[in-house]
Amino acid sequence: MNIRIIASTIIMGLSFNSFSQNDNLTNKNGKTILPEAGEIGLGFSAMPVFSYVGNMFNGNTNNNSLGNNKFASMFNENAIFGKYMLDNKTAVRAHFRINIDNSKFTNYVINDVQNSPDSMTTDILKQKSQRYVIGGGYEKRRGNGRVQGIYGGDAVFMFEKSTSSYEYGNQFGMLNQAPTSTTDFVNNQSASLGMRNSSSASGNTVGLGIRPFVGVEYYVAPKISLGAEFGWSLMFSSTGDGTMDKEYYEPASGNVLYKTVNTGGNSNFSLDTDNFNGAIYLMFYF
Repeated sequence: MNIRIIASTIIMGLSFNSFSQNDNLTNKNGKTILPEAGEIGLGFSAMPVFSYVGNMFNGNTNNNSLGNNKFASMFNENAIFGKYMLDNKTAVRAHFRINIDNSKFTNYVINDVQNSPDSMTTDILKQKSQRYVIGGGYEKRRGNGRVQGIYGGDAVFMFEKSTSSYEYGNQFGMLNQAPTSTTDFVNNQSASLGMRNSSSASGNTVGLGIRPFVGVEYYVAPKISLGAEFGWSLMFSSTGDGTMDKEYYEPASGNVLYKTVNTGGNSNFSLDTDNFNGAIYLMFYF
C-alpha cells in the first residue's frame, strides 16, 4: 500500500514538473520562448519575404499570395496587427489599416483656340480615395511546446469613400460649344463633347463583420513566431448613393450650366472561409 502511494506521488510530481517546464518553456540559454502575461505582440505578413526568396530561386517576379477576401485585405503588407497577452493562454487582438490615396492624371488634347494640330493643352483628372479597416478580437491558445494552437473570434468595421474632379484645357463658349476633351483617361482618348463630367463622389461604404478563426504559431526563437490562420468570415457592407456632376453650354443664355446625376448604391453580404490572403505572418513579443 505504501509503495503504491509513494509511486503515485512520484508520478504526480513528475507530471507536474513536466507541465511546469513546458508551460515556461526555455531555450538552452534559459530564455523564455512563449509569450507571457502583459506582453505585447506585433505582427506583419511574411509573404513579401517568401516572395523575394521565391523570386531568387525560380526567376518569377510575381510570387504573390492568393485570395481576394475583404477580411484578408486588412492583414496584408500594409496592415498593423497586434496582440496583448492577458495571461499565458489568452490574448486580445487589434488590427487596423488606414489607406488614403491621392492621384493625378494628365492627358494632352488639341488646343481648340489655336486650331493647330501641333498646339496642345491639358485635361486633368484628380482622384481621392480613403479606406479604413479597424478590427478587434479575442484569442485563446493551446499547447505547451513551441507549437501553439490558437482559436477565437474577430469583429471588424470598414469605411470607404472616393471622389474625382476634372479640369479641362478647352473651355465652353459661344464659338466652342463642344470643346475637345478627354473622355477616357485610361486609354488617353479624346473627343468633342457637348456635356462632360466635372466631378463625382461615390456613396459612403460601411461594412461590419465577424470572423471566427483557428490557426497555429510556431516559435522559431524566444518571443518570435511564424503563424498561419484560417477563418470563417461573415460580412455585410452597404454603399449609399453617389453623385455625378456634369457641365454643358446653353446657347440661349450663353452660360455654362451644371447638372447633377445620382448614381445608385449597393449592398453586399458574404459568408466564406479565408486564410488571411494566404499570408504566413511573423509575430514579435516584447
